[in-house]
Amino acid sequence: MKFPVSRIALNWHQPGLETPNGISIYTMYDVKEHDINLATDDAWKLWQDQVERYEGSTLIRMNSKYLGMFEWCLGWFNHWTFLKDRSDEELLESFRRHVEEMQRSNYKARFNGAEYDPWCLMGAEDRYRWEGPCHCVHCSEANVTRMVH
Repeated sequence: MKFPVSRIALNWHQPGLETPNGISIYTMYDVKEHDINLATDDAWKLWQDQVERYEGSTLIRMNSKYLGMFEWCLGWFNHWTFLKDRSDEELLESFRRHVEEMQRSNYKARFNGAEYDPWCLMGAEDRYRWEGPCHCVHCSEANVTRMVH
């Protein structure tokens, strides 16, 4: 089962990490489409609170891009899914298919002249890095299954 996925991109300023354009940090999070609405003050507050964990940091810009329908979302050196009713073997197979689909898209983009891969895999392309599927207490509380890589 696939669900709509968007990517939240954040830019923030962190003292001591200045760049000429004033942006210190760029990061991104994949979210299930209905999890966050960027048009609300609550969304800005949620992410500002995340950024302020880094002392003195200020959120500068936030945007969202719809990515498409996927079973897996990208995290920081992990992917996660809401698919909890599958066996570990089925989850591994689903994740393998997802990684291969992203790799094919990257190869196609490079063939067509792209300078960078459009899909960041954060090491997932290296099968030996896979740890999981994870069903730890943290994943269970978040109601997700993770593949760490």
